[in-house]
Amino acid sequence: MKFSFSTLACPSWDLDRIIEYGVKYAYHYLELRFINNVCELEKMPELSPKNIFQTLQKIKRAGLEVVSLDSSVHLHSDNDADWNKNLEQAKQYIDAAQILEAKYIRVFPNQIPHGKDREWTLKRIAQGLTELGPLAIRKGVRVALETHGDFCDTVSIRKIMEQVNHAGVGVLWDAHHPYRFCKEDFSTSYMNLKKYLCFIHLKDSRGEPPQHRLHLLGEGDIPFRNLCRLLKENDYEGVLGEEFEKAWHPYAAEPEIGIPHFIRTIRSYFSINQ
Repeated sequence: MKFSFSTLACPSWDLDRIIEYGVKYAYHYLELRFINNVCELEKMPELSPKNIFQTLQKIKRAGLEVVSLDSSVHLHSDNDADWNKNLEQAKQYIDAAQILEAKYIRVFPNQIPHGKDREWTLKRIAQGLTELGPLAIRKGVRVALETHGDFCDTVSIRKIMEQVNHAGVGVLWDAHHPYRFCKEDFSTSYMNLKKYLCFIHLKDSRGEPPQHRLHLLGEGDIPFRNLCRLLKENDYEGVLGEEFEKAWHPYAAEPEIGIPHFIRTIRSYFSINQ
């Protein structure tokens, strides 16, 4: 089992601080979303053509790797100009992920456009992934579609994957979303996604949407011990990632608390010694 944390948990940190905490708390991977309060690839100096190789070497020298380069790309739009713009942005992320030796880029499904239905949108998302998959596989990267937005339910995500059917495309299972928003149990989600699974996001919360609030892992009411038991029973050997959304929810715990708390808690669930 390998563990990562998303820099969504520490949006204001610079790369050195991110690496410091990754090493200090024995994480295996970094998931890059924010650096120095910037989340757009083209605006990150650390990922510019001039600096990206230096960034890779800095991460590797620390004994860490990049699990995913997380984009804001969405593939649902019925506006051709917007849809094509998102595809081009995804291609830029794929190029950067190749240089960073990242396993994945993350993209969103994300919404059902006004005047369209779910089936139309599923096909639209699949169309975009079908275009991205061959490029990704040539670059040694996979495109990971997150369970998110109007497509938190894993049946919809499975339908998209069945339409795409390409090795360059898979699923980022945010285990929080189907459970919290669709009331899916973990076994159902896992069975729908296991064939396509890239890696898994964990974050805890308490309460019914939209009043639910984020909590540190184990302090919410989502039974993540059950998920860990399920993953052990199914010999899951992939990456489990902390995605504590400090950037979107300022009330959430500070990263100096959340990042070490996650690794201690998740290791205790798997009875893995530090």
